[in-house]
Amino acid sequence: MTVLGKFVASTTLRQLVKDGVINKQGVRLLDCSFVPGVKPDWKRFKEQLYGKFEQLSGFKSIGRALYLAEHIPESVHADLEQAMYPGKFERFSHYPPEIFQEYARRLGIRDGEHLIFYGRGAYGGMLWPARFAWLFKSYGHEKVSVLDGGLNDWVQRGYEITTEVPKMEIGNWTARDNLKETLITFEELESVDGKYEPKPEVNVDPSDPEHEQKEKELKWSNEMKEWEAKTKGKMLIDQTSKINFLDTRPRAQFEGLQDSGLSPMCCEAVHIPGFTNTPVGEIVRDDGTIKDPEQIKNYLNESGFSADKTTITQCMTGIQASLMAYGIEYALPNVKPRVYNGSLKEMEQRDPKRISGGNRHIP
Repeated sequence: MTVLGKFVASTTLRQLVKDGVINKQGVRLLDCSFVPGVKPDWKRFKEQLYGKFEQLSGFKSIGRALYLAEHIPESVHADLEQAMYPGKFERFSHYPPEIFQEYARRLGIRDGEHLIFYGRGAYGGMLWPARFAWLFKSYGHEKVSVLDGGLNDWVQRGYEITTEVPKMEIGNWTARDNLKETLITFEELESVDGKYEPKPEVNVDPSDPEHEQKEKELKWSNEMKEWEAKTKGKMLIDQTSKINFLDTRPRAQFEGLQDSGLSPMCCEAVHIPGFTNTPVGEIVRDDGTIKDPEQIKNYLNESGFSADKTTITQCMTGIQASLMAYGIEYALPNVKPRVYNGSLKEMEQRDPKRISGGNRHIP
């Protein structure tokens, strides 16, 4: 069988489908169609739906509807809203490996299989597939590929689409905990010499009339002064000369020229000082296919990237950051990026004053 790289051409996939390889000879094809909605209430979800995949699979979704309307033959639908869950600070949080593997098995996935992900929409339909590829890497599965150019490229070539949904038996895939190698947490970013020192907080509900006064008192307290002395300029996230911190959002969002999606009530501006803007859209060609490795390397080098440094990618919720991390590994196999999964939406809630770079929010 053809060796499958990080990105697979439609011509290669078509041959695999034609030869009857998908779902029968160690290769699975997953349609990652997804349309993000409002974040569900995380407390209610944790209490009622956490890990309950049978129940979750019964909910209607736009992504599922898109899949049912047309998809590549032999593909099954993988839903990010089921594969991950809404956390307190993260839009998409990771299940423990033993729970995630239950979801993967429901897709029919077996140990040792190669997974090809495809999608539709922005960035050549590769945004959500790359998120799924990075997700499986985070659980120790390295045999992953993304369809180059997505469903749009497949359809433009005149290849077959179908509405038939293949029947899948429960798989036997086993997840491993590789989360620390592929992801970085808020606590690690704000750690000093590997130790996280929580910032002092007011233990009064924000709706309490005393909250504002308590915040003022805390701001000038000895407790706060001690915390600042221990941490100011010493956290991992402050080491911008030693780490490639990449903000993968569009330039207009990074610079505050269009709505950033951040709350002006919480954040002074629109990006974290010291982060370099490397929009993920700039590693994708106009036709929706991924650029060549050499082109991606040149793009990164022009942005001041150093392959010898640790690399951390972020965006708003970890989605664009995952495609960039995946693209970096494609161009520079020896570089092992880590994705800040919570990204700016988590930072907005936990340390909003850090978001102080760029123009202020547009009106």
